[in-house]
Amino acid sequence: SIIAAVVNEQDEVALLWQNYVSETKHVCVAGIMKIGESAEDSVVREIAEEIGLTVKKLKYIKSYPYGKKEMLMLGYKAVVDKEDFTLSGEVDSAVWIKFDEALSLLREGSIAWQLVKEVIQR
Repeated sequence: SIIAAVVNEQDEVALLWQNYVSETKHVCVAGIMKIGESAEDSVVREIAEEIGLTVKKLKYIKSYPYGKKEMLMLGYKAVVDKEDFTLSGEVDSAVWIKFDEALSLLREGSIAWQLVKEVIQR
């Protein structure tokens, strides 16, 4: 599985609202790799599918064990141009949030929170 902190040139991160994931906190783009697909290809595909943006630069950050579903999440920083979102049916809404506000919208300690914190600190 993959998870991505999608960032733009204005030090903002794209945060998604998906009611089936959480009714109170935002999340990052995440998804499952398809058979024959690399992790990097999965990140690019998921970002295009979920929020309609094209990845310009991709950097692996680290892996995160997700015990709830017995999965390993591979975390990436994905750089895109700031554009309006084109949302898939899986995403209720998405917003661009400045780095200094982003962590407060994510569940503290979650994989998304850890990933965004790491990306901001770098």
